[in-house]
Amino acid sequence: MAHFLECPVDDATPKQTPGMGRVGEWMWDYVTEQQQQQHMDFGEAIQRCIGFVLTALCWGFTNPFIKRGSAGVEDIKRSGWARQVLAETWFLATRWQYVLALAINLSGSAVYYYTLGSADITIAVPITNSLALVFTVLAGMLVGERPPSPREALGMAGIVLGAALCVTG
Repeated sequence: MAHFLECPVDDATPKQTPGMGRVGEWMWDYVTEQQQQQHMDFGEAIQRCIGFVLTALCWGFTNPFIKRGSAGVEDIKRSGWARQVLAETWFLATRWQYVLALAINLSGSAVYYYTLGSADITIAVPITNSLALVFTVLAGMLVGERPPSPREALGMAGIVLGAALCVTG
């Protein structure tokens, strides 16, 4: 009993003693592996958070710019379905405002899929989508769209709070 009282609580390094036997060696290996996993988890958690925020930023912040870049596409009228699609595609592909915003948005998808490799999807989806909503509203305000009403702002705060509860719960 005195041995446990003398052992510091914050000593994170397990001590392997000679003659532990197979079970003791297995336990030592297991504890060492768990400690290494805990150290990697903190770094991976930071990486995941950065991935979630970067994804939400790419997805949310580009939405108003995609909307502005595609303005006028609804005025294109061609006879036949194929000609209509080709004319709209050409219109969008030749507008740098649309193409740049879309490329940034799609790069957010690449970051998202990379982040999903080490993250739980039940956490990733609410975080990225709630933050993307906030970034969309902020970017919209920067380009001159109306700010959210108090009721809309309260709804956004509720969504972000719910996502935070998902993460911590």
